[in-house]
Amino acid sequence: MKQLKRHLPPLTSLLAFEAAARLGSFTAAAEELNVSREAVSRQIRTLESHLGISLFERDANRALMGAAGARFFATVSPNLTAIAVAAKELAGEVGNGTEPEDAVLPENDEELPSVLVVDDTPQNIHHLHGLLRDAYRIIPQTSGKAALSFLAGELADLVLLDIRMPDMDGYEVCLANQIHGQPC
Repeated sequence: MKQLKRHLPPLTSLLAFEAAARLGSFTAAAEELNVSREAVSRQIRTLESHLGISLFERDANRALMGAAGARFFATVSPNLTAIAVAAKELAGEVGNGTEPEDAVLPENDEELPSVLVVDDTPQNIHHLHGLLRDAYRIIPQTSGKAALSFLAGELADLVLLDIRMPDMDGYEVCLANQIHGQPC
């Protein structure tokens, strides 16, 4: 148990990270978790410190999930879902929530085809994640620049691009990706 405790990040940090990654912003995660934005940021910094890596690229106004964050999210999210489903089963609540009773979670998320979802509206990412998470490894990004950064290090099987985004729209992302030798 001591080994597990030493290597396992704090659960509150994992929950804050999962919410921020899924919803695309620290503010939306704070609203969902009913805590302050600062609390979410503090928990994510604790997680990053524990892991020894940066999961988000930060500037003065926002935090964008990096490639390492997307990979970590792809692992954390399904496992937290599996824990929640198991807890509901133990509490006798299966079938009363939003998870189907016969939901089978993949043992290895890496086996699933990947879908890079790029949208500046966190609710859209959240909705698509809910619809596709059982069949695909969802990689959320909230800007074109973050998507291109991710694609520079890893390929996705499919990219769903929002056309209207600030700074860099979906067409610009597609064109820049083609210039770097990737199909669009």
